[in-house]
This record gives sequence, C-alpha cells and structure tokens, in this order.
Amino acid sequence: VGCLADISVFSFHPRKSLTTGEGGMITTDNQEWADWMKSYKRFGVSKNKNNSLETFEIIGSNYKMSDILAALGLSQIKIFDKLICKKLKLVERYVKTLEKNKKVVLPKVCPKGKHSYQSFCILVENRDQIMMEMKDRGIEVQIGTYALHLHSAFQNNSLIKIKGDLKNSKWVYDHCLSLPLFPQMTFEEQDKVVENLLEILDRS
Repeated sequence: VGCLADISVFSFHPRKSLTTGEGGMITTDNQEWADWMKSYKRFGVSKNKNNSLETFEIIGSNYKMSDILAALGLSQIKIFDKLICKKLKLVERYVKTLEKNKKVVLPKVCPKGKHSYQSFCILVENRDQIMMEMKDRGIEVQIGTYALHLHSAFQNNSLIKIKGDLKNSKWVYDHCLSLPLFPQMTFEEQDKVVENLLEILDRS
C-alpha cells in the first residue's frame, strides 16, 4: 500500500496495529521529495555534494524517530501477522455476540476488502450515555471518530474549504463508539465488555 500514491503516510500511534509508541513513516518514489522530507525532519540540515559537511538549507523541524522506538517497530513487524490474527479472533467474537442486537450497527467490510481493525467501532444511540456508564463500570471505551469540520481549527482555516453541512459526518461522530480491542485482550475481558454493554443497551 505504500506505493499506490505519490506520497503515503503511516501512523504508528499506540492505537495502531503496528506501533512504535508514537511517530510514523512516509513512503515515496520521488527522490527529490524524499530528500526534502529527510532534511525537514532534521532541522533543515542537508549534506553538501561531497557529503562531508552538513548545512542548514531550509527551516526545518525536529521530527526524528528515536532508534529505540524504531527498534520497537521493527520487532513488531516480525510478529505482525500473529498480532492481527489475535485481533481478528476477538473481532469475530464481538460480531457473533452483537450481530443480533438491533440497537447496534456493526462495521462492514467491502467485498474483496480486508480490515486490520485498528479499532472496533459500532454505531449506537445515546453514545455519550453508554460511554459514561461503561467507564463507571471500569470499562474504557472511546469516541469512535471525530467530525473535524465542527472544530475551530478547521473552521477558521483559509486552507480548508468546507462545503455543505456534512450531516453524515456529524451523525457518525455522535453515534460511533470504539470498544476495547488489543492483541493481549482475553476472552474473559471481552465477555465482560459485551455483557455490560448489552445490559446498558437493554435499559436504554
């Protein structure tokens, strides 16, 4: 997937299937762009033509990933298939226990598609109330997605043009709930999540 576009960006945030704790990666087959990005992430430093002296060619930033975090990412690559397999087993159990509940809309995978399930998000009514009650029971759940056009950083930005009311984005933001999902999660922990969620849904 890293070569389908001119530039592809990957996040290694802790919620991702492959994480380094923080940071990310960019891929491109354009050497000029790659050189610029390498320079920008190192304060704008570039080596001169004979590679003997570093100079500041542009105003850059400090986006370097540490060797320790990179080592963590490389170690996860070796067990990535195993981690995904564990998550998919948990997803299968979520679907099996929630698919008959009419108050839950489950995620769908398009034909010939493949889902890595960074998160397991469902759509529910009274999302905020459910989220609060789950947290009161010691179960950490999260908002599933954000409607960025509702935030001032995107409303007051001359570089971003918002067209229409984006009512579908707003609706999903109001109803999307992310359930716990991680490779180390036990079936017993998952059963606790489902049992509490169904109990709350039955009363709502």
